[in-house]
Amino acid sequence: MSKKTIIFVMLCFVIFVIKNEAQIKLKSVGASLGIGTMSGNSPQIFSSSLSLLTDVSIESPDPVNLRLQLSFLNDFNELIPENRQNKYYPSLKGVSVQMLFQQQMFKKIYFEEGFGPLGINDR
Repeated sequence: MSKKTIIFVMLCFVIFVIKNEAQIKLKSVGASLGIGTMSGNSPQIFSSSLSLLTDVSIESPDPVNLRLQLSFLNDFNELIPENRQNKYYPSLKGVSVQMLFQQQMFKKIYFEEGFGPLGINDR
């Protein structure tokens, strides 16, 4: 799946939740940028990351929060201007759906826990 297709699916999900008059309410939409390393059976690679997420709340006697998150990690060298002919830049793409729980500690501080499936595409 291409990045455009994944972002289109996420936007359709957000529009569906906004237009839906049922018990699903859009709670938040967010994005994050970061740097770090990718590693596995090969040496570590310095990488940049982008994550897009949306949270929805399902109204029920016990409120349930769901999070759809898309993550993209690329080799940081891909951002540096250079001759890209015949170059290979490793990347990871991930999609996750999580059920979230919050434990309030203080007025503005809480722990957030989640569980759910995660799909990763390694290139």
